[in-house]
Amino acid sequence: MKPHSKVISVLRQAFLKNNDPTSDHSNNDVCKTDYSDLTLLAGEKCLTIICDRRIGGLWNFLRYDPCSAPSSDCFQEMRRLVNDISKNDNDALLFPVGANSYVLNIADNINRGAFNRHGHFFQSFIEERIDIFYPIIKQFVEHYSDSRTVGLLCYYGGGTGLGLSFLSNRLYADGFRCVSEVLQLHGLEGTEDGNPLPINCKGDCEEFDLSSWDDSSLTISDIYKTGEGSVYDAMKNRLVERMGCVEGTGNNPEHLGNRMNGCRIYHNLSRPQYTPNRISSLKPDEVFVFGSNLQGRHGGGAARQAQMQFGAVWGQGVGMQGQSYAIPTMQGGVETIRPYVDQFIRFAKEHTEYFFFVTRIGCGIAGFKDSDIAPLFSDALSIENICLPESFVKVIADAPKNDLVPKELTTMMHGQIRTLIDLLKELNKQEPIKDSEDAYRRLAEVVEKNVRYGDEFAFMAMRAIWSIMYRHEDEGEVVNIEQLEKELFSFHDESVFMDDFRTKVLYDYSASKIIKYIKFLNEFRRYKSYESVRDDLRTIHFSHCSENDPHYYFSFYRGLFFQIEHILSNEWENVTRDGVLDNKLLDDVVFGRYENMLNKYGLKETIRLAYGDIGCHPELKGPWMSEEEGMIYGPNYRIEGSLIEKGCSDFRRWPWSNTSFEMRFAKVILERDPNYMTIRRNGWGDLLFIPRTDYSLPVYSSQRGKLHFDNEEEKSHFIKNAGASC
Repeated sequence: MKPHSKVISVLRQAFLKNNDPTSDHSNNDVCKTDYSDLTLLAGEKCLTIICDRRIGGLWNFLRYDPCSAPSSDCFQEMRRLVNDISKNDNDALLFPVGANSYVLNIADNINRGAFNRHGHFFQSFIEERIDIFYPIIKQFVEHYSDSRTVGLLCYYGGGTGLGLSFLSNRLYADGFRCVSEVLQLHGLEGTEDGNPLPINCKGDCEEFDLSSWDDSSLTISDIYKTGEGSVYDAMKNRLVERMGCVEGTGNNPEHLGNRMNGCRIYHNLSRPQYTPNRISSLKPDEVFVFGSNLQGRHGGGAARQAQMQFGAVWGQGVGMQGQSYAIPTMQGGVETIRPYVDQFIRFAKEHTEYFFFVTRIGCGIAGFKDSDIAPLFSDALSIENICLPESFVKVIADAPKNDLVPKELTTMMHGQIRTLIDLLKELNKQEPIKDSEDAYRRLAEVVEKNVRYGDEFAFMAMRAIWSIMYRHEDEGEVVNIEQLEKELFSFHDESVFMDDFRTKVLYDYSASKIIKYIKFLNEFRRYKSYESVRDDLRTIHFSHCSENDPHYYFSFYRGLFFQIEHILSNEWENVTRDGVLDNKLLDDVVFGRYENMLNKYGLKETIRLAYGDIGCHPELKGPWMSEEEGMIYGPNYRIEGSLIEKGCSDFRRWPWSNTSFEMRFAKVILERDPNYMTIRRNGWGDLLFIPRTDYSLPVYSSQRGKLHFDNEEEKSHFIKNAGASC
């Protein structure tokens, strides 16, 4: 028998006979442990390092009690014994307890509580003991961890935590990536130790959040348990995820990766794949992104948590503050949130020193759905330092690319061009359209009646929204524009006056114009009452029984009639069947080609592939030819940096923006708004409406509508310069 082989034999027998949790072999793939042990994961293997006093360790063969010696000299014999055994067989002290599980017993068999455990000798004792067995542990990790990633897990507060700190620091110094999951056990109510020792480990060390545990009746005795379904088991599962592992049989990791199974690596630290449902603590470089209001009143939900825990500042509604970032969501519809989301994404790209956890902004008090907000973050999906909620990611992943394009940037469902095409299809059903000139004449007749004899359809839509607002006001409800929109478009379902298709088409067009105007106004009016909404709607004057101004709010841009005539003239063979206009083919040509490109490529790539410059303005893009679809018909766009802005009306050429027409009517409201000052730009014939004190309000131009800025600093600089020039 080789030297020390008898020692190994005795150790093995003592270990197997001992009433130790690790001697239960009912599941050969489960890494058994005790709450006072230290668990190490490397590749597919699990190593339990027995740290607390236990029968069956090498200490039984020593001639002395380590605690009786005041220096590290007491460890010399132990170090010599371990070295001698390891020379012959480095794995001799690793006892297999399953296919992928091992035990290393480094425990003593003495009462360590008999001396001053907070003194230097106690820490030296723990560290020296780990150091003696470190060559065995290091070789185990090197052998089984191809990625040089090691996971460590323990309860801390006593000696085991000090052992994890020392071991993780040794492994970190030797070039291993250390991921640790810890839970302070000592000092919790019901434990024997009310003064826990701190843990200080290098690498990626996280405290397990007991508040995430579903069982509210959890007791200390439950925490001591280590079997399947226990807190310790949950900690180990979380550690496996943070290591980037895929779990195998018995929760053993099968392989490690950079971003797998709910884990990603950023700045050499493991981060969740998705924003956790509950965040109770942050690493120093992590930021809590929450939904706010422009006034910065962080009174509830995630905003309150941001102020209480992560440094959000009362009165600051936008941007970085402490370890939090505010995105306003309470100022209107989804389209009012997009600029702030875009600003956040730019900020995250510029500040790679931070890692951002985006919460489900807007989906709480603001009342939006994941399907409303998630598309705003589609560009954030590939940014490594932005973490999104799983519900957002699912919406983005499942949606066709066209669904991720903001509606205001495409041909609107009830916009001018779609309304005219829908009317043309109805006229074609009544009597077939003969040619492009016939289409132009018959469309113009329908629309001209609204100008010459009154717009009864706009009147019906206005009466409907008046009725809806009065009802909500009587019920004491706050202004909800999304709800107004929903009810306004379903109003004609119950109306006996809308018994023909033409009436429904023109009602829907008028309703969409009303909602667009309210949303435009709400960005600076920030409505608190329906009475204010009604007062502002009076600025869009029109008559339902007499002649209207040719350019009244619900009028159609006459250039669109020529555009439709031009399309029919060029595409007559493609939109007719046997010489007769076919409604489906008409849709396929006017909308289908453009929408096919959007669904396949998204908006930005569609513009790159199928659009060209307008005149001598390279920032202005108009639809042109596509190799796949042929001639494309769609809106014109202005592209400046990350900003994409649609022309004023569907298919209308530049220069005016998508909100310039609304400005013709909103100008009178801005001129009397005490929050704004009016500045005339010399030589431009343009009026600027500048916020007086609240710079979170938008800036407007009488010609171009709402002005866009890349960031708040640029906006603030513009406002100050404009104010100084008046």
